[in-house]
Amino acid sequence: MLSLISFFHRIQSWFSHAEATATEETLEDLPPEILIKLEKIIRKLPAPPTYSATIQEAILSSLKNWEADKFANRLVILASPISELSTLIPRCVPDNQLKNVAVVYPFSDLDLRNKPLQITQKLKLAIDKAVSSSHQQKIIIVIPNLEQFFLRCIGGWDGIIWLREYIVNTPEHFWLLGCNDWSWHFLDYACQINAYLETIVKLPLLEESELETWLNPVHESITKEIQEKLPLFWQTLASSSEGKSEIATQIWLNSIKLVISEEQESAQLKLMTPSLPKLPALSASNRYILQAILLHGAITRYSLALSLGEKEDNIQAEIQILLKEDLIQQKAEQLMINPIHYPKIKQELKQNNFLIGYELS
Repeated sequence: MLSLISFFHRIQSWFSHAEATATEETLEDLPPEILIKLEKIIRKLPAPPTYSATIQEAILSSLKNWEADKFANRLVILASPISELSTLIPRCVPDNQLKNVAVVYPFSDLDLRNKPLQITQKLKLAIDKAVSSSHQQKIIIVIPNLEQFFLRCIGGWDGIIWLREYIVNTPEHFWLLGCNDWSWHFLDYACQINAYLETIVKLPLLEESELETWLNPVHESITKEIQEKLPLFWQTLASSSEGKSEIATQIWLNSIKLVISEEQESAQLKLMTPSLPKLPALSASNRYILQAILLHGAITRYSLALSLGEKEDNIQAEIQILLKEDLIQQKAEQLMINPIHYPKIKQELKQNNFLIGYELS
């Protein structure tokens, strides 16, 4: 955390030579460069202990059941669409406690949704390759992001139908699956996936003390020179973030402001009460796009258009509006929901009778 100590001074110097435009204090967001670096530091933190413990205990318990009953060969971890299960699950697999067991990730490099009718074939090939390359008799096959292997279109979930049957009929392998709970709700509606993959653990919501324990190393390094403390900061953060680490991270970053004043030679930091930003007015087409992104997790524009039954050109303008409003983000070619807007987007879609995820608790 030594690198964080210099952040405060870098933040101060950011506007040290800027001329104030008013005699009163003004508040500014942290500079993008600082926000990006803070996000990178937070991503390098260990997973919240509650997440790790929940996933590891579920894996070890399910493996024990599998030893006693070979048909108890699957475990599903459910989380919200803004949870990063694709990185969280691999980080939490207790490799040091797994003896004579091979853990394989057959789909880590696959991008299947642009050609939904080929998903089943590519799933078969990837699984066969992963299994044949292992020299262990016991194999754990990990699919941390099941939502990446279907598309809401004609034939778009045939691969999931094939996979659910394959899992049930291959008791010699153990399957560890992660899935967006919005996707799971849709797949249960479309192909009764709950009836096949019934062993489910939901990622827990973080309480006030758990969020504080997880984020505090970064928080203290940045805010230690802030004189005014907020006694209910962590309680408010836990409540406004709904106990989800990804939302909490963005609210926390948004709560730290720069104070610009003519009377000060350099900018100072101020800690604001954590809160969610206002949701701009959404059109009907906005809602359909947002629901489709949440349903599929990170998704390309081409796949999103297929899911909506539209030509890609027809949704480009809407996507640009949502990007400008910061409701969605784009990383590489993937579109995803900005976590800080997730609670209010979810509420808006629920009020307008869209299919949303299960309520996690």
